[in-house]
Amino acid sequence: MSLSKRQFEAQQEKETPTARITRVRAQLRTVSYELAAHEGRVLDYETAAELNRALAAAMRELEALTFSVAGLAGLAH
Repeated sequence: MSLSKRQFEAQQEKETPTARITRVRAQLRTVSYELAAHEGRVLDYETAAELNRALAAAMRELEALTFSVAGLAGLAH
């Protein structure tokens, strides 16, 4: 079941930074395992597109986390 963009954003707002990091690590691990499973073989278009979307989502989340952590660090000063 996929979440709408707004539902996803609401879920993110409720998550702690640690929970978000854990989720992103799991996303990246999944992409890594999928790539390892296809090692030495050419990926079909559908698989490549799916992995690209998963990687892009994880990278966006990492970027958001970076700004979030930077903001928290700024509050500490």
